[in-house]
Amino acid sequence: MSSNPDPMATTAPEDAVGILQSGITSILDAINHLIPAWSATTANLDVTAQSMNQLAIATAQSVDATANNVATITNLPQPSINVAVNPRTIPLPNEFKGTKDKASYFLRACNQYFVQAEVLSDGVKIATALALMSGDRASKWAENQLKLIQDEKEGALTTWASFQTAFKDHFSDRTLQETTAIKI
Repeated sequence: MSSNPDPMATTAPEDAVGILQSGITSILDAINHLIPAWSATTANLDVTAQSMNQLAIATAQSVDATANNVATITNLPQPSINVAVNPRTIPLPNEFKGTKDKASYFLRACNQYFVQAEVLSDGVKIATALALMSGDRASKWAENQLKLIQDEKEGALTTWASFQTAFKDHFSDRTLQETTAIKI
């Protein structure tokens, strides 16, 4: 009966640490090669880093336990792995040029962008939307709104909800029913 001897059982403690470090380095290299393909959120990457830390600690404990059969390894450092990834780039919505038939699409694209980019601040949402407005009609409206906000005038759009309402009122293509309802 042939048995495969445990390579760690005959490994000197210094070599065991080297093997551990080599294994961790290989894992990190593999992660670094996979990172560009990942479209994970920062939270998912934090979980991955925690799992990698747990794996490294478990491996270190295993090396420590195996090394006790040969010699005692003391003061084995607890590995710490930091995974740093550039956040994925989320493209901004297309510019809005003031055409009524594109108004609903523009707001929908902005809302999708804010969700994906995790934008929570109403001020940032409003500033982003205003910055994406071009063309005579849209840029004039954006400039007026920006001036109201900067001068802290009454009627300034300070919430994303109020911005969307004012935007729709100014740019949306009203149906016959909506126009009739407004006149009544």
